[in-house]
Amino acid sequence: MKKIILVLILSVSVFVLLNCGGAENENEESTEALNGGTEEENGAEEVVNPYYTIRADGSVVYTMIAPQFDWGKRALNILVRDDNPYSDRDFTYLEENMGEVVNDAAYRRALEIEEMYNITINAVGRGNSAHIAAIRNSVQAGDDAFDITFSNPRAINTLSSQFIVHDLMDFPNINVNEPWWDQNIVDAASIAHRSFLLAGDIAAGYKDTVNVVLFNKQMITDLGFETPYSLIEKNEWIWDNVIEMSKFVWNLNPADEAPSPESIIGFTGFTGSLSQTLTSCGVLVCRKESDDIPYLTFYNEHMLNAWQMITDFLYDRTLFYNFQLPYAASRNGTVKFAGNETVFFKTEFYRVRELRDMETDFGIALLPKYNKEQPRYYHHINAAEAPMMAVPIGKDFEDQERLGAVISAMAILGKNYITPAYYDISLKVRDTRDEDSAAIIDILFDSVYYDIGRVFDLAGIASSFNTLHAAYNRDITSFYESLEAALERALEDLLD
Repeated sequence: MKKIILVLILSVSVFVLLNCGGAENENEESTEALNGGTEEENGAEEVVNPYYTIRADGSVVYTMIAPQFDWGKRALNILVRDDNPYSDRDFTYLEENMGEVVNDAAYRRALEIEEMYNITINAVGRGNSAHIAAIRNSVQAGDDAFDITFSNPRAINTLSSQFIVHDLMDFPNINVNEPWWDQNIVDAASIAHRSFLLAGDIAAGYKDTVNVVLFNKQMITDLGFETPYSLIEKNEWIWDNVIEMSKFVWNLNPADEAPSPESIIGFTGFTGSLSQTLTSCGVLVCRKESDDIPYLTFYNEHMLNAWQMITDFLYDRTLFYNFQLPYAASRNGTVKFAGNETVFFKTEFYRVRELRDMETDFGIALLPKYNKEQPRYYHHINAAEAPMMAVPIGKDFEDQERLGAVISAMAILGKNYITPAYYDISLKVRDTRDEDSAAIIDILFDSVYYDIGRVFDLAGIASSFNTLHAAYNRDITSFYESLEAALERALEDLLD
């Protein structure tokens, strides 16, 4: 145990040194503080939470509170994604990638967990579409081939409806209220105080699928626009302002020019932007009552107003370039953004890494609000792709107790190693271009919303938005009337 704590302390100290540029003797002092030095000696602040200590330099170290034991050289098999761009980096580490911060953090955590529990962590890669069959076949065969899976929410919903995965709200040695679990997901994903999936510091991969708006800093300056940072600070980062900027961009083109794949355009995105933009306006398929039971809330006056504004924007090719439609097949969104042909690029967060070598500087912004009165930002995950944790059934209770302890330990060390590597070092220092973008990331990940109706694609409603967008169909009333009965049945089935 002492060895594990010492490694944890040293690792966090190295992280602080990398970020703060502290001298060697300063790093030694901070290490001594975590080893029990007095406040007078090292100026460390007192523990302000049972889960962590805040040090005088502002860094945080999380406490290992999971039960520890010897599991007799057991193999721990984890089903993960192996298909790009969502390939696992949380449990899959490669010797040739040593020196890359996320890879090194994953390796360090694995070593400590394996020593702590006398186990071997075995990451088993499968493509997204193969996860349901892999788990189902294993459970039916009774071979316990997978202890944990990181699959997309819709796959987990299918597995839970077939009684193939555990309720994690009541799993031994897992407390979903602990700070290493994403409380937005915990609160929004549960139904009747049950939840078959979790996300958080145990694996950062799901954050790669969060919606984000990237913007070309040089174009913002050249066009004389106020920066998204400033608009966010003033609570004026709303869709009306973004639409007006997009109109300004198009009006700089010759009056007789028709939009083409090579046109300079204000905003670029994809077919899924319709559903995700509605979410950003606070339009939700389901909300929940005080007893944690979801109910339909989609069709209302606010939705109709947001629908009018958003479709007027997204269906206008002079304002919004949808690179997934046939007219844009020759030029995708990444090419347009990297080529300085669009000011704003709505995409998923993993693109930040892919674009870090882009010649023109870019920044990270949120999805805008509907208006200034909207109390918070809403950001979608890609529910068909985001890897989240589930536990297949088949374990006896003693195994469950041990597995829950290992899962909690991996989440705790994930918060100390994986999240800082993914978030503070990889994103804030290397991938993002300035501290303003780094600050936006804080808001971005804190505003992820898990709309049960969209995430589980009840009655195909989320998929249908893509169909509506591709066809430029504006008739939301007829669409909803045709779907309402099936939507109600799907929600009843989910509750059952």
